[in-house]
Amino acid sequence: MNNFDYSDTKKLFEKYKERFFSSFTPLQKDLADELLNKLNDLDEVSMEIVELVSNLFSNKNLSPDENDIVNLGPFKIKLKRADPNIPIKLDNATKAYSRGTQGIFSVGEITKTERKLERITAEFYKLANRITHITENLPNLSSFKCKTIRIIRNKLIEHPEGKESGITHDSFSYSKNEGPYIKGLRKGNQTQYMDQGFKKNSEEFILKFKESIQQALV
Repeated sequence: MNNFDYSDTKKLFEKYKERFFSSFTPLQKDLADELLNKLNDLDEVSMEIVELVSNLFSNKNLSPDENDIVNLGPFKIKLKRADPNIPIKLDNATKAYSRGTQGIFSVGEITKTERKLERITAEFYKLANRITHITENLPNLSSFKCKTIRIIRNKLIEHPEGKESGITHDSFSYSKNEGPYIKGLRKGNQTQYMDQGFKKNSEEFILKFKESIQQALV
């Protein structure tokens, strides 16, 4: 999973800000400044998420060694090759778990990195969600909607116990190519509002936000 490029988005918004600045109210000027700061924060958080996922899958405990052995806590698992002549590779492996209950499968440094990934992934959605609210108060940007971001922030992170959600099982998952998933491991009938993954959600957010700014500048 590669880093997401927010440079064009930030340049577009700076252009928007310059175009409409003279018509901004004092409140809107403050909000525009905040939005640009939030975009910078989002850029940094996104890069950190990509780096954390990369580090997790480069860790020898999550990748099979030359003998096709994977280490899970105190256990060593021997994998079977589909083709004896082709080594096993983690093309898009996924790890899912209930938070705080890994027990004997926990590996010190990996668990510490996973906890950091959990926290910073939640921070990403809070920042992105805040941006969707700021745009509601800026000229010609009310068309910006990113339903996916709001669903994850509101129904999976902040208010999972709400009547419209009910996704209360506290879990997390992450994959090599798609990145982290909020509440990626489900149980019982808690199947609604499935997170499609950090990569897809980031791409959708950037695309829709850029389209809204471009429309405002026409």
